[in-house]
Amino acid sequence: MKYCLTLLFCILPILAFSQNVEGTSLDLLSYEQLLSRFEEVEHDSILAEPIAREYLNRARREGDTIKMARGYDRLARIFHHEKNIAMADSLIALTKDMEHITYPGLGYMIKGYEYSVVGDLINSTKNFYLLYDYAKRYNNESFKIYSLSNLILTKAYFGDVDEAIQMQHEQMNIINKDGFSNQISQTNRIELKSNLDDTETILKLNAYLGYIVCYLQKKQLDSVVDYYKKYKYEVDNLNLKNQESFQNFVKELQLEINYHRKDYKEAIKISDSLIHLEKKDSNYSTHLDTYLFKGLSELNIGRKNAAYLALKKADSMFDFSRNDLLPYRRNIFQSLLQLEKERNNVDGQLIYLNKLIKADSILKSHYKYFESSIQRNFETPQLIERKQNLIDSLARENSQKTNTMLLFIALFVIALTTVIFFYFRNRAYKRRFLSLVNERKKETIRKNEKNNNEIPTSVIKEILDQLECFERGRDFIEPNITLHSLAKKFGTNERYLSKVINIKKGKHFPTYLNDLRVDYAMDRCQTDPMFKKFTIKAIAQESGFNSAESFSRAFYRKVKIYPSYYIKNLIKSDRNG
Repeated sequence: MKYCLTLLFCILPILAFSQNVEGTSLDLLSYEQLLSRFEEVEHDSILAEPIAREYLNRARREGDTIKMARGYDRLARIFHHEKNIAMADSLIALTKDMEHITYPGLGYMIKGYEYSVVGDLINSTKNFYLLYDYAKRYNNESFKIYSLSNLILTKAYFGDVDEAIQMQHEQMNIINKDGFSNQISQTNRIELKSNLDDTETILKLNAYLGYIVCYLQKKQLDSVVDYYKKYKYEVDNLNLKNQESFQNFVKELQLEINYHRKDYKEAIKISDSLIHLEKKDSNYSTHLDTYLFKGLSELNIGRKNAAYLALKKADSMFDFSRNDLLPYRRNIFQSLLQLEKERNNVDGQLIYLNKLIKADSILKSHYKYFESSIQRNFETPQLIERKQNLIDSLARENSQKTNTMLLFIALFVIALTTVIFFYFRNRAYKRRFLSLVNERKKETIRKNEKNNNEIPTSVIKEILDQLECFERGRDFIEPNITLHSLAKKFGTNERYLSKVINIKKGKHFPTYLNDLRVDYAMDRCQTDPMFKKFTIKAIAQESGFNSAESFSRAFYRKVKIYPSYYIKNLIKSDRNG
């Protein structure tokens, strides 16, 4: 249920604004034109960074602290999470002694968001509390609403639900009070005050979502349904570009409500309709929960094979490195552990025991931080003992098999060693003789090659034909291909193969191989909807690369953009199309 919070980070406190300044030198643009240009290319860090740096450096020269803060703000949006956090720290350090409605509060907001994305819930919460205190001090309603939205969900899942409900009341009172729009507009630059009606609607939706989460934790389904109806009413009257995504999220809420009502067949029906729409909606969190609640519903009506497939799909989408671990998602691993046990799959049990232990360790640290006065029982010691028992059982079974095998191998080795000894003794001189002859032949070949720079036309044609088969059969996605291994496979030498690729393909062998793999990855992303939802690491491995880093370097060298940007915009294009 994190979808609306992601939208909130996009719209608060900055609203959309653009001008057409294409083709103008950066040093000739005004500050507002620089910000406009930045917003047009924000998702491409290579294009966005020089604009933000120009803004920041110009502000430094002029000694304008507020504009310097805006420069750091923009830089904190375009890099990886660690560097974004460092930029936010620079923003905070620059403005910490100011009395300003936006700075350094925006730095706390950025850090809270970035920490939440990488799954560091504790540091995320610390920064949202700093943002909340700052918002109250300077009466910044945008910051107050955003910090409350995050703190409410955190409290609902890991702390005191009643306190979360009180915070939700506070947030709703802010949204509903007279003059709210004026207060929101006061926290934005004059040029950016637009789309406030849409903003208010999304804020209201987010507040209803907060109530839904809180009352789900309290198992008060009547209250959940009341706020679901309010949420649905607002969505039905929306007129936004991403309207369909909101409507799909309404279905996801309806799915959860039916699951908690134990109307499992209706929950499955809704989940199937959402899965059918999966290709159009790239929100991974919604898809994860769709498969989770489908799997749990199938399990409750006894359809274990269908449950297993759905839960495995949810597991494939789950990522500990993101902030995916909410308490109810622990059911993915718990249920799959039981299903693997029923299938007598020891390896599968070990996989999900490890995931449960990791999940419980993270959840325990969260509960300890957020509700130190409440003791929660975790099964971690029992899970570790169960894991060790499985390992011991496997070890005993393997030991028995190993002893029998070792006896057989020992007898076989004794007999084979005797035969080999006499065979190799008789062949020793012959091998040495052949080695000497072969070495002389190789020396002759090397001399001939040195004196002959031309490759026979027939050899070139044969190598080109083999390269065509190699490309058409997509053999290049196999990992660990080398010039030596490919030459050996083609029945030629490395020098001929390298020279043909250099001359006929116009590139060195590593570049030739990487370009084939990059083209393959791009084609799969365009034609296979599921492929583009893989992690960069998974796409790299599927395309033959040994690491995400080598894939990203090869991709950028060939097409001058990074794969993450390419895939993100493919998904955006699919959604808009």
